[in-house]
Amino acid sequence: MVQISESVEFDRPASVIWPLISQPELVASCIPGATIQAAGDGDYSGTISVKFGPTVVLFKGQCNISYDHDNRVCTIEGRGIDGRGASRALARGTVRLQSPSASTSKLHLEGEYSVNGPLQDFANAGGVHVVRALMQEFARNLAAVAEPAAQGVDTPARETRPISGGALMWKSFILACRSWFGAWTRRP
Repeated sequence: MVQISESVEFDRPASVIWPLISQPELVASCIPGATIQAAGDGDYSGTISVKFGPTVVLFKGQCNISYDHDNRVCTIEGRGIDGRGASRALARGTVRLQSPSASTSKLHLEGEYSVNGPLQDFANAGGVHVVRALMQEFARNLAAVAEPAAQGVDTPARETRPISGGALMWKSFILACRSWFGAWTRRP
């Protein structure tokens, strides 16, 4: 299993961000290409679509989401398969929302995933950078939703569009380079 550990910060207090994080449909709408529907008792089914030029690849999956509202912790376990049935993925993670100050919050994602099939090598080599790029997009989109929420206005519905595979790969490449060169500059 590949380990992931990512954090994003928000210029809004946890009291504004946590109610948004507690809405799976809203969270999915902040992830480009993602949709989710309740299937009952913490279970959800969903899709994520990635556009590579004129081709759109669809991944389908199920997950279970549980919340510890007192501690602002969310646990997610899921599995998915690509539209052709060639690649399968398993993932689990924990999301924690902390309050570094009265006016900011920090979301931590700790988890692991595995992919079997044609996408396995890519997922093992670059999947962490893809997760990092998606977390940045998610954070930007959630921050836009948090703005009206902080003012007591209902959060607007977000349009779901497929992720641009090319844009996602480019962001992932940039993040990987930053990671590699950052590690290189820290060497003795």
